[in-house]
Amino acid sequence: MRLCLRTDLYVGVPVYFWPWVFWQLLQLDLWVEQTGRSVLGAVCKRTGEVFITFAGDEPGEARPWKAADLQALLPKALSRALLGAAHPGQAQRDPGSQATSLV
Repeated sequence: MRLCLRTDLYVGVPVYFWPWVFWQLLQLDLWVEQTGRSVLGAVCKRTGEVFITFAGDEPGEARPWKAADLQALLPKALSRALLGAAHPGQAQRDPGSQATSLV
């Protein structure tokens, strides 16, 4: 159902602001329809303004995490250690170290 037709969004808003609320909700409906994103918002009961709190991600934007995503966030030295690791999250041990395995 279109947001601009939901009567519960007009409750408490002065009648003379209803056309303004309708216009904003209609524009929001069209944007949601065009982009495919969902929104979370509210209507101010005093002024009739529509506020958007959150907007959903684009439908095709979700993808699995990759190690390359982390490289941009980490310093070069740490990212080099992670790239040489046996698996992500485990830094490669220095071959000259005296550490022994407990297993």
